Formats: sequence, C-alpha cells, structure tokens
Amino acid sequence: MAVELNTDSHVRLTFTSGRRAAHLVRGEALFEVEYNEQPFDVISQCGRMRALNTTFAVYARPNGRCDLVVENGRVRTWTRNAHRLVSNQQLALIADRVDVHPLTRTELRRRLAWTQGLLMFENTRLADAVAQVNRYNRTQLVLDPRLANIAIGGRFIATRAHDFAAALRAVRVRAIDGATTKGRVIRLLPDANPVSQ
Repeated sequence: MAVELNTDSHVRLTFTSGRRAAHLVRGEALFEVEYNEQPFDVISQCGRMRALNTTFAVYARPNGRCDLVVENGRVRTWTRNAHRLVSNQQLALIADRVDVHPLTRTELRRRLAWTQGLLMFENTRLADAVAQVNRYNRTQLVLDPRLANIAIGGRFIATRAHDFAAALRAVRVRAIDGATTKGRVIRLLPDANPVSQ
C-alpha cells in the first residue's frame, strides 16, 4: 500500500492484525491499495470508503464535502444517509448523499495532476482556480470579485503563482505584485481599471 499526500494534508494510518485504515484528517491523498485479505478503509469527514486492489484519491474539502476519484478498481463508500459502489474512472461527490459521475481520461488526468506537481483547468471559474493555486503557494492571489466567474483553462506548475498570474493577461486580468504584513500577495484586477497603490 502507498499513500501520496497533497499540500496541507494530514493522514493517520492504523494497521492491526484485523484492520488497515487511514484517517484523512484534512486535505487530499492518493491511495494505491494492493490486494490483501484485509480490506483497506479511509475514514473522512464524509464517512467511510473501503477498497481492495484499487488506486483512488479522496479530497476532504474545507466546506465539509468530499471528492472521491477512482482511477482503477472499485471503492464502496458509506455516509450517514447512503452507500454506493464507485468504479474505475468515476467521481463521487459526497455530502449527505453520494452522486457518482463518469470521468473522461482528460478529466481523470486533470483531477490527479497534483500528483505530478501540476494544476489543470478546463472551463474553470477563475475564483475556483485561484483557490487551488493558493493551496500550493506562500504568495497568495487576491481576486477582485468582478473577475470571479471568468472561465479559464490551461496547465500550470502548482507552485508558480507568479506564472499563473502572468498568464491571466490573456483574459484581460492585470496582476499587481505587492506585500502585506502576512507576506507577498498578487492582486488580480480587471485590466481596464486604473492601478492604485
């Protein structure tokens, strides 16, 4: 069994003679589980997931929901109100219920790009993309709310906030580098607005 953690993530592993489990305290992890007579459980804020001979990722979102991405194999998930079987190349959105959706190969690669140090966006709200970039960088992006719903796409190195901000010129976004008492920031403003310091 192997576990790969995304940034700002924490997992506690428990192995006993009768149980193999990972408690996903926060963040995101990729699990590669080889066949063993003992099932492997991931316990998160959204419930429990059980796997045998499977590769899958779980993202415990700050809003209390979870994303389960099954790259190959099958994972059974239980919440307080539902349980579902999630199979090869499927996504489960887990909250009070479990919604399962098929993933294209492109979408699967996008969702697991973090394992290669990348972020991939396709028709993604700029506000959501900025939130993802901020997870990986000390330099934080501050987005003008008027830009929140611009749709963007592209592939970026996760730890290069400056490169991401520079690329936004293509969608008429101006990046203003600065600093606060908490560290460096890049303000993202509509290109037509005057810059004030």
